Amino acid sequence: MYSNFRYNLPALLLTLTVASSGLRCDATVSDPLRVSENGRYLVQSDGKPFFYLGDAAYMLFYNLTDPEIADYLNDRAAKGFTVIEAGLTRGIQQLPTINGERTFQARKGKPKADDFSRPNEAFFLHVDRAMAVAAKLGLHVTLFPIWDKLLEDLTEDEARTYGEFLGRRYKQQPVIWSLVGDVAPRGHEAVMRSLAAGLLAGHGGTQLMTFKPRGGASSSTGFHHDAWLSFNSIQGSHSRYRPPENPRPTLIARDYARQPAKPTMDSESGFENIPEGLSRRGTRSMSAKVPFEERFKTHDVRRVAYWTVFAGGCGFTYGANGVYQFTKASLDYSQRWDPGMEWREALNLPGAAQMIWLRRLLESRPFLTRVPDQTIIASPNSEKEGPDHVQATRDASGSYAFVYLAFGQPVSIALEKLSGATLAATWFNPRTGASAPISTFAKTGVREFVPPSHGIDHDWVLVLDDAEKQFPAPGQP
Repeated sequence: MYSNFRYNLPALLLTLTVASSGLRCDATVSDPLRVSENGRYLVQSDGKPFFYLGDAAYMLFYNLTDPEIADYLNDRAAKGFTVIEAGLTRGIQQLPTINGERTFQARKGKPKADDFSRPNEAFFLHVDRAMAVAAKLGLHVTLFPIWDKLLEDLTEDEARTYGEFLGRRYKQQPVIWSLVGDVAPRGHEAVMRSLAAGLLAGHGGTQLMTFKPRGGASSSTGFHHDAWLSFNSIQGSHSRYRPPENPRPTLIARDYARQPAKPTMDSESGFENIPEGLSRRGTRSMSAKVPFEERFKTHDVRRVAYWTVFAGGCGFTYGANGVYQFTKASLDYSQRWDPGMEWREALNLPGAAQMIWLRRLLESRPFLTRVPDQTIIASPNSEKEGPDHVQATRDASGSYAFVYLAFGQPVSIALEKLSGATLAATWFNPRTGASAPISTFAKTGVREFVPPSHGIDHDWVLVLDDAEKQFPAPGQP
């Protein structure tokens, strides 16, 4: 059933041997990230654009040994990811890691309860070793201090102390903080703000911070004006189409319109091979009970990525069922949502290798001046997130435009917002990264474009360039 998922990556994987003992997190941040001057994107210390291409690895520190972590990180670095997202806690119950460690020591007299004031040094040494590997590979790591309902057990004082401990420990590391994961923080805002204050006290304001909400929501709700919130995160959830009031592009657009301007992105949206809508059928199973046609497919992942980035996102987090929880047949709790395969096989689901083409497309054109613009679409196009929704983005000065066509449907474009008297049109293939010139023509009125193919798994990006700019082929440096 899953043979069509296999993807033969060229022999690009770096080799890195990691000792399972004695390796400390001694690599320092040589290029810390910050928000761009226009408040829309992330940049490195020299102002060079940074595309947040994340991979969901929530159970990284729990289900993998040190050598397995090195294998995973090497794979993701070779595939062009820039950020790894990993949790420092689980949700409600704190089960030990594969090494037998818990994040915190137990409360005195309550062996099953976590004492948030007493972090377990053995656990954090394991994290340190993973951080050292990530730093050497040039990867940033988004760390989640608290996950899900565990937020309800924290007091404000504990949150402040825990946050300061983390901020100090990883101050010199390539870390982004997502304070909580998969949380609706209503009623716990004060605890979250205490955690943020602790982190800030620890790292001194040198690291970016956000948090990932529940599905269909954004961190901007209730927190957009908090100074500690560097950028917003939405969770588009794992359904192909959210209800009309919360389509993914609309969530991004709402954040984009807020003032002051802050970057925004989709931090969790439809993991590849996960049952669509998180169907309960097949939960905790390795038997592949959920049919292929009922899963979130590679095409679905690409569609969400291009929609949300073209709507104004500063990045995108990819995820794969089997990878985010690092499924092993020997670990029952790692088999949620019927992954049907262990994590090493899931590493090669094709969507992971295709995310690099989105990154390279964006990096091949002026990056920091890109704006969303649906007004250039002259064809009928519902703003609701239907299967054939068309999403467009362009340079603010009009030097280029990208238009994503989820099913290769014809599209008509109003050309007046593009600069130059002559335009060069190209088809960009988000499945392969290849491009094919269409034509060069005088910029006049509205023009229709028909992609080379159409249908499911035949998505295309129309690239329109001011011919005088002489940009490289889309996706090329």
